[in-house]
Amino acid sequence: MTRNVVFVVLDSVRKDYFDEHAPRLLAEADVSISQCRAASNWSPPSHGAIFTGELPSVSGIHSHDPSYEDTPLEDTFLSAFRDHFRFAVSNNLFVARPYGFDEYFDEFANVSRHSVFAEGEEIDSFLHDIDATGLPRYAEFFKRALAHDETLKSAANGLALKTNEYLANTPLPRLWDFGTRTTLGYAEQLVRENSEPFFGFMNLMETHNPHANNVFYGADDVPNDWSSDAYRTIDFNNQVRAEGVDETHVEHYRNVYAESIRYTDEQLVAFVDRLADITDHETTVVVTADHGENLCGPEEDDLLGHVGNLSEALLHVPLTILNAPGSVDEPDDEYFSQLDLGTLIAGLADDELNATFRERVPAEAVGAAPPEDVADYDFWDRMIRAVYSGDRKYVWDSFGDRAVYRLDRDRLCTQTEVDEPWDDEAVAGLFETDIGTYKGQFGDDNGKAWSDDAPTERLKDLGYL
Repeated sequence: MTRNVVFVVLDSVRKDYFDEHAPRLLAEADVSISQCRAASNWSPPSHGAIFTGELPSVSGIHSHDPSYEDTPLEDTFLSAFRDHFRFAVSNNLFVARPYGFDEYFDEFANVSRHSVFAEGEEIDSFLHDIDATGLPRYAEFFKRALAHDETLKSAANGLALKTNEYLANTPLPRLWDFGTRTTLGYAEQLVRENSEPFFGFMNLMETHNPHANNVFYGADDVPNDWSSDAYRTIDFNNQVRAEGVDETHVEHYRNVYAESIRYTDEQLVAFVDRLADITDHETTVVVTADHGENLCGPEEDDLLGHVGNLSEALLHVPLTILNAPGSVDEPDDEYFSQLDLGTLIAGLADDELNATFRERVPAEAVGAAPPEDVADYDFWDRMIRAVYSGDRKYVWDSFGDRAVYRLDRDRLCTQTEVDEPWDDEAVAGLFETDIGTYKGQFGDDNGKAWSDDAPTERLKDLGYL
């Protein structure tokens, strides 16, 4: 029988924290690739690279245009699953209906990190589309809820959002997680109600900022009224560059981040076990992260979040395969790039496990999504490229800055800058365009055209501001 495949992207999970806080997934995995590198440092370009197998500057899916509307199914690895029932449940606005991602699937749900039910009005899409604020926005939401087939569930989701917003300023914990239970429960429902073989995709934002304690976490040393939303991400990083790190804030951030990974690990393994009970076909589950997270480490430029560099904390990510149809021999001196992940996943449709390793691996960030009023906008929105070659990593940006780093494969998510000459041969031939030329085509204006359609409040809720 043809194999079912489930592809799970954990948002913002770095490899070292995964290895420490996701023991269940590691224990269940038949294959765990230790040297996987993301192709970019945040969601739109990283997901685009995974699904198309192309760098952001080639696919065109990046900070200046995160849409999939001009990328047909045939240009993604999903074409290998044309004969499967295809479903997706996503917590991430950038792999969701507003950007055309839903068109690849037979069933699609955008589940907000605040939703208790998946079937109701899509809160993220609503917040993306609506211009109104205050009471007019609430009125419009309940108008849509009344018109929705699932009126009560829609209203419950809206109530849950407002309740948890209120609790964020009290000494009481958040009453629900950040979308994981709702997402996994709905994915299981879709499996039960539809035919095999199936391909399922999920993006879980539990591990993405903003972070806060909740009733399912064990971060007892973090106050319930603490939230990473105390700062806008880039404002915090500008403060770090000027004044140094707010150690208390960062320590709370690290603790809740670790708890979010532990909790997701627990929930995801239980979901995989349930899949085995309710399916007739063999089901392979592939788990990775679209990128990692800076946690103000010295080798991360003391930055927080996933903006401003291409550190190992951002690019070194987990890749585990549960119920794999074979094994993988990982070379000692090569890397696995997420540019090749689509080929690996597509091969599973034919019961094959094709893992391609590279001597040299490229990555790039065409820019970010800083708010227009942020200090040093051009710095945060600059283009950055990196190339891995052996135990060296070459990084350069559209400002003309360059650095060479030494990597130690046994020290996860770390890099040490070395005083060595730049090696043009090491980076040659991996990018189709010059970095300055490519970035320059987008002009000097602050802001992004697509962000006019995404309210600042929503982008802040996603942790991008």
